[in-house]
Amino acid sequence: MVGRLDAQIKGQIRLLHALSLDRWKDRVWSLTFFGDGPDKAKIEKAIAFYGLTGRVGFGGFVNDIRTETWRSHHVLVMPSLLEGMPLALVEAMLCGRPAVCSDVGGASELVKDAQNSFIAGSPFSSQLVEALEQAWSARAKLHEMGAAAHVDATAFVSEDPGEDLLNDLCAIIEAK
Repeated sequence: MVGRLDAQIKGQIRLLHALSLDRWKDRVWSLTFFGDGPDKAKIEKAIAFYGLTGRVGFGGFVNDIRTETWRSHHVLVMPSLLEGMPLALVEAMLCGRPAVCSDVGGASELVKDAQNSFIAGSPFSSQLVEALEQAWSARAKLHEMGAAAHVDATAFVSEDPGEDLLNDLCAIIEAK
């Protein structure tokens, strides 16, 4: 999970609750929270409360997401309650990693459910649990899904956003 450690908005504690369910106890998995924020201590307490110590850790802030995160991690999880177009989602997909994310903000503009990532219909626990389960069931296809994610994110992101912005502004001015 990449982003600000803000449990109310980013959903870290809802994710920990979902991963504490019995179905996850005998599965081999780990979770790393990358980023900084005001709720690190609260999240640490939740990790202990849910019995996930040893499976969940913190990676802090990283300078190069490509090498320091996505070389060793396989799926982005974003159970956010509120997002715009999540930069972490775009970055993960550009790096060839699928995501499990809630359907908030612009996520559904990029995510093709069960093709390049997984989308929970809402950020609430039951739908998050369902999306995580879909990702687990498709774990043999994650590399293939990551390749599709990369293609879709590359098509979504402009190669020259500065020039695109300038062209858009000129078109607005000319239209007046």
